Amino acid sequence: MLNVTAATLMQHLLFLFFLVVAPTWDLYATPKLKRNPTSENKIRYYKAICIPLWIAGALALIAVGFGPLFSISPSPGEISWLLLHAWVRYLVEAMITIFFIISVALPIGVIIWKKLTHRPHKYSSAALKSLSCATYTFFPGR
Repeated sequence: MLNVTAATLMQHLLFLFFLVVAPTWDLYATPKLKRNPTSENKIRYYKAICIPLWIAGALALIAVGFGPLFSISPSPGEISWLLLHAWVRYLVEAMITIFFIISVALPIGVIIWKKLTHRPHKYSSAALKSLSCATYTFFPGR
């Protein structure tokens, strides 16, 4: 009999889910949503997708554990010779963090900043138009 641990079984079931179940579900649900793209249907579709994906993510985290999520460990045959010194490992982690900030956090910050500082031009032109009319009322002789 094979010695299959619960974590290995969970990983195989997740692989099967992402290989067979998710594409089949998408093949059925996406055309249905495209035929009737109302807000209620979009929200229902979003909930129907998010719940299984969050469950799959939690199961993957349970199967693998938290350790690999927050650490960089060299694999045999990779650049283990480079990561012998602690400062090199910290440098690599800092570069990954900087890449994340530049590629994810910075664009989100720019979008939020643009949304908060955006002022429609139609209000300023209307205000200037009313001021130009007021100028003529104060100087009727011109």
